[in-house]
Amino acid sequence: MAERPSNEEIFAKLDETRERLDTERIEGLKRMRVLQDIKKNSLEREKARLVEKYGADHPRARKVARRVAYDQSRIRALDAEIERSEIAPGEFDRNTWLVHGRVIDADGGPVEGAIVSVVDESSKPVEALGQATTDIRGYYELRYVVEEGEQPVLDEGDDLFVTATDDEGAVVYRDETPLHVAVGLIDYRIIVFSEASTELPPEDEEPDIPSDAWVTRGTVRLANREAAAGVVVSLYDKDLVFDDHLGTTVTDQSGRFSIVYRAEAFRDLFEQRPDLYIKVMDQNGRRLYGSRRTVRCEAGRIEEFDIVIKGSVTRRSRR
Repeated sequence: MAERPSNEEIFAKLDETRERLDTERIEGLKRMRVLQDIKKNSLEREKARLVEKYGADHPRARKVARRVAYDQSRIRALDAEIERSEIAPGEFDRNTWLVHGRVIDADGGPVEGAIVSVVDESSKPVEALGQATTDIRGYYELRYVVEEGEQPVLDEGDDLFVTATDDEGAVVYRDETPLHVAVGLIDYRIIVFSEASTELPPEDEEPDIPSDAWVTRGTVRLANREAAAGVVVSLYDKDLVFDDHLGTTVTDQSGRFSIVYRAEAFRDLFEQRPDLYIKVMDQNGRRLYGSRRTVRCEAGRIEEFDIVIKGSVTRRSRR
């Protein structure tokens, strides 16, 4: 009879498997990056051909030029995801509560120079956590350390909220899902600086949007119909070869989201309407929902989704 492996051997095997899968994922992202470069070079050659044949102001030339510019933002977002996948927090022990994550824009690209801090219910900064400025990867890290024998200065029952300001000092983000102190644990929060508002208009009121703008909005709920607050929603247009990333946002306290995008983000010579699908992730990057197999084809300018995800929303990990 085979000897049962010890807990230490099981944990070691799990760590080894996780590291291998992380490496494979990073390599897959890098291969996708190479394909994006191939597509970009092809579009740039087509742009040059059209400019030479018709001139830069010709509608076809302008259309390809807009597509080239948009794909540049997708490449930046992919580069940011590769960087995020390679990020590992610094030293961590059982006396530390770590709050870390990334600040990204609506295209998924990193926001450098944002100032991230934690405030209490009255919006007063929590000095014990200090503040952090995001680096070139959009990464930030806040730590609360309780030394052996010391009295904690923060109450585990207090509601705390992650906030972020831009490089001009304006508050542009305040998480609506509270944090709670938990020494020995890690909280990972993604902050999205999005131009799209998550405030939905009344059901009987048609939103006022520009003629070249499209809106996808909706609600994300758990299986028990409770609102899934603070999850990351990304919208895509499915294409034959390369899917277009149309925007990313975070659900509000009621689980609602709204993403606004422009027609040039998906239109080409063959496609006048997008084929939409959605991905939902928790703030640890774990996939909760995906609708790529049930694409909403030929979507209109205003689309609504009622999304139900299975299981719970993971926010913390133990080191």
